[in-house]
Amino acid sequence: MRLSDLATFAAYLCVVVAIGILARSRSRNNEEYFVAGRSVHWGPVGLSIMVTAFSSLNFMAYGGEVIGNGLYVLAALPAFLIVALPITRVFMPFLLERRVTSAYEYLEERFDNRVRRFAALTFLLWRVAWIGLTLFAASSMLSLLTGVRVEVLLVITGIAAATYTAIGGMRAVVWTDVAQFVVLVGGLAVCMVVTGQRATDGLMGVLRSAYEGGRLAPFAPFDPTFVSVDPRMRITIWSGLIGTVVAFLARYGADQMVLQRYFAVRSLRHARIGFWLNIGAALTALLLLTLFGLVAFAHAVDSGTLGQPGMTPPQLLVNLITSMPGGFAGLLGAAILAAAMSSVDSGVHSCATVFLKDLSSVDRNPTSPNGKQSLWVRPQVVSALFGIAAVAGGLLFVSVFGREASLFAITNKVINGLGSPLLSVFLFAMFTTTVTATAVLTGGAAGVASAILLPALSIDMALHYYAVVNLLVSIVVSLAVNAVTKENRLQSHRR
Repeated sequence: MRLSDLATFAAYLCVVVAIGILARSRSRNNEEYFVAGRSVHWGPVGLSIMVTAFSSLNFMAYGGEVIGNGLYVLAALPAFLIVALPITRVFMPFLLERRVTSAYEYLEERFDNRVRRFAALTFLLWRVAWIGLTLFAASSMLSLLTGVRVEVLLVITGIAAATYTAIGGMRAVVWTDVAQFVVLVGGLAVCMVVTGQRATDGLMGVLRSAYEGGRLAPFAPFDPTFVSVDPRMRITIWSGLIGTVVAFLARYGADQMVLQRYFAVRSLRHARIGFWLNIGAALTALLLLTLFGLVAFAHAVDSGTLGQPGMTPPQLLVNLITSMPGGFAGLLGAAILAAAMSSVDSGVHSCATVFLKDLSSVDRNPTSPNGKQSLWVRPQVVSALFGIAAVAGGLLFVSVFGREASLFAITNKVINGLGSPLLSVFLFAMFTTTVTATAVLTGGAAGVASAILLPALSIDMALHYYAVVNLLVSIVVSLAVNAVTKENRLQSHRR
């Protein structure tokens, strides 16, 4: 990277860390630290929800998928609109009415403490793995861009995000997310304009290259397998829609990382408006990423690098970035870093919240014998420890995968699949009155086992169906156990 690129990159890093530090003065108690005093406006919260879920995985996985396979990923976009009604009209009113800090507090009220702890542990497994993979994705791409070792970039990114999160709490997370949204979407938009103007015949030239290379499939030319009901097809309109709806219901209806943003707003109305803002922002960013992938493909065709040894989709994305005029490469590098840091700060903060609220005794015994708050239950300390855990997870991914991981496949097979057991627990909690804690706990555990084991079995199944199968396993096992235990109770009563 040139000096102007490095200056842009460094300026972004300094700004977001400064925002986190400036937010420190507002974080005077746990209510402020965890949910910002429940006083945040819908605008910042809506953008925070969007960038929380939009990680560097999207840059490499989504952009790389477009380069490698075309526009099949667009099948998932209508899922945003499909889930909006149940989330804004059912899940949000139900959860906000309870004024909880951790969504899993309600599970103890409905079931028992075992289910609450199970949900908390499942969430931590899900999100620590996701943060680690996010750091791995960002650092891998930035390493190709800068020449700096992956491990060094991973540690710097993780520690920087964890630092301002630990210092500033929810308010720091939300406002740094706003800054990261501006850098992320603004960087993508500006760089697409620049590269589109430089391409032969502009945007029409990009689309022509994509069409001739088969990267406008399944739409042009139309791929009949796209509407196939065969569950073994890699991506179809059905698997993309159904699987993504399940994954999004888990994300927006059972994921503390997102739910905590609902809890931070001033009212239900603000939460709903913020959610719709999140949808608009997410669709804008994903469409820009789709164009980013097509422009990278066209650039590879024009430069003659397509198909050359070592020219993987991430490398082709980096080749496009480094071809930009001075300063623009740094801007897009900052956008990649923004996508990573927004995920790390949100994940670390919500993990600390869940640990302290659901797994520790902080609410019952927050002080040490001398009357002072114990060091190990201070939110700032716990946030820092989860930041270290996330960095360690990212380094583990580096050692296991190197740079050869198929991030799109890992995200859909493993990461999205881990949310399904949590969604199952919430569905039973909200919509049933007779299913027992033991049944829900057993079904949830079966779903987690399915999420871990299914990817290892190399089953020939559409990528998006992994989340669906895990949800079905959780529900079916829960209902079966509930039926058996109900029959046993009836027999015992007859005796």
